[in-house]
Amino acid sequence: MLSVKSLAVLFLPFLGGTAALATTTVHACYDKGTGIVRIVSAGALCYSTEQAVSWNEEGPTGPKGATGATGPEGPAGPAGAKGATGATGAIGPAGPIGPTGAKGATGATGAAGATGATGAAGPAGPAGPTGATGATGPAGSVGPAGPSGSTGPAGPAGPTGPAGTIPANLKTLSGALSTNGGVAYLGSSFFQRDTSLCTVGDIVLSVNGYGSGALPADGRILPISQYTAVFSLVGINFGGDGTTTFGLPDLRGFAPQGLQYSICVAGIFPSAL
Repeated sequence: MLSVKSLAVLFLPFLGGTAALATTTVHACYDKGTGIVRIVSAGALCYSTEQAVSWNEEGPTGPKGATGATGPEGPAGPAGAKGATGATGAIGPAGPIGPTGAKGATGATGAAGATGATGAAGPAGPAGPTGATGATGPAGSVGPAGPSGSTGPAGPAGPTGPAGTIPANLKTLSGALSTNGGVAYLGSSFFQRDTSLCTVGDIVLSVNGYGSGALPADGRILPISQYTAVFSLVGINFGGDGTTTFGLPDLRGFAPQGLQYSICVAGIFPSAL
């Protein structure tokens, strides 16, 4: 008795060579008792003792063979003739200009960016000639003090500044306090003040007459270019023109017997809060 598989193998060559078949699927009815197989058309019904079976006329596609070697390149054919260039088309007329659109609303102002860091100060240029004295502008903020330079020799004492208006009661008190003009016993410019112990602008009351590091607080007029640090603190509150000169406070009338008021002009610059 032939099985379904054997019959499929038997009928495949025949079916594959029959041009009348319109499909690659073979339909049959298999008798479950006798094992007999009969070929039927698609959609035909099998008996109750049979079982419908079908198989494909063609098997699955086999694996792809290896690619053959590339043949030699044939000779290049002759170049074809260049065709004639077509005529340039005419330029079309310009379209009408559209109306100007309405102005849009002004956008909101963006947030201000962060302030950049202050650049380092460049080296000082050479001093130019002194120009005409302009009007005094508002005082700017005090910049940080530069490093203290070496202490130069004491310059000659400047002219005594104006005494100013002192109330009569203070004149009486001044006369009782100072009988030697507010000058130290050994002279107004006898000692050198240690600048490491001196904060620029501080007033020192001492029996020592300082003439370097600290100067007598006697109202003298000083050049700004030589004492820029103390000028940045006192300005022209005690005299001077504010362009090339400035004055120190005059405390001679308030110095007790044999003592002297001096003001630090070099040393440690005070730190801002």
